[in-house]
This record gives sequence, structure tokens and C-alpha cells, in this order.
Amino acid sequence: FVLPILKEKGWEKGPDGIAALSILLLQDLAVAPLLVILPLLADLDKGGGSSMDANSLTLLVAKATVGFGGVLAVASQVLRRIFQVVASYGSSQTFVAASLLVA
Repeated sequence: FVLPILKEKGWEKGPDGIAALSILLLQDLAVAPLLVILPLLADLDKGGGSSMDANSLTLLVAKATVGFGGVLAVASQVLRRIFQVVASYGSSQTFVAASLLVA
């Protein structure tokens, strides 16, 4: 919803528009660690704080790190090729459609 408004006002290339988009992207990225921590918080809420020992927490962090790293590695390679093909068409509508499809 923000990008059309920024473009309509001509702010997408200005420092304010770049800052606004950067903050929104950072907020989106901040959700991922919260989703990892959520099972830990749910376990503590049930009174099972002792069941989450150091080994379980280490395993949870390791799984999350490998999972996010794997997604980032694969997505960077695959999406780079997809967006190169889309950009070769030179249509901004096609690029927006591909971006929405990925999101």
C-alpha cells in the first residue's frame, strides 16, 4: 500500500521515500526471529519452563539458523535468475507482478 502512494507523490527516489521503505522492510524482517522465539514463549507460558533446557534451546536456534540460511541461499540464486528474466522484458507491471508472486 505504501509504494503507490510514494510514487504518486514522487517520493520513491527521495531520501524520505527510501527511509520509509527501509523501515518497512526492516519491520518485515524483524518478524522472522519472533516466529522462532514463539514456541519457546508458548512453552514457558504453560509452566513448562524446566522442559526447555539449554540443549533444546540450542537445537531450536540451530534449526532456525539452518532453515533461514537455506531459504536465503536458495532464494537468492533462484530469484536472481527469475528477476533477470522478468527485467529483460522491460515492463514495470511484469516486475511488480513477479514481486507480488514471490511475496
